[in-house]
Amino acid sequence: MPVAKILQGYEEEPNSLTRRINKSVKSQERRGQVTQSLIKFQEKMKSLFDNKVKDKSFQPGDLVLKWDVRREDKSRHGEFYPLWFVHFKIDEENVKNTFLLENLDGEVLELSINGQILKLYFQH
Repeated sequence: MPVAKILQGYEEEPNSLTRRINKSVKSQERRGQVTQSLIKFQEKMKSLFDNKVKDKSFQPGDLVLKWDVRREDKSRHGEFYPLWFVHFKIDEENVKNTFLLENLDGEVLELSINGQILKLYFQH
């Protein structure tokens, strides 16, 4: 049965150049379809993630603590090791729920930090 389909394809297209062009066009169309489905999937995953994210409302000048992500695994820290960095000050909000932090010395950190790993610091 597959051989009959191959022979039928050869009979419909008169020469090999036409056949190659048609295959190229079909593969390009298929790539376009795959790209569109990938974009739709990525948008769906982003919307699912965004629904789970809790926005934290920090104002510029708020004092915050930053979670030490590198040492959160049990094997990477001791029992009494602090997992929150010394307090920082919010410099500005970048994109949704990401913030630029500033040391208490006034030095602004280069990378923006996700609001999920920050919490307000209250002074006594």
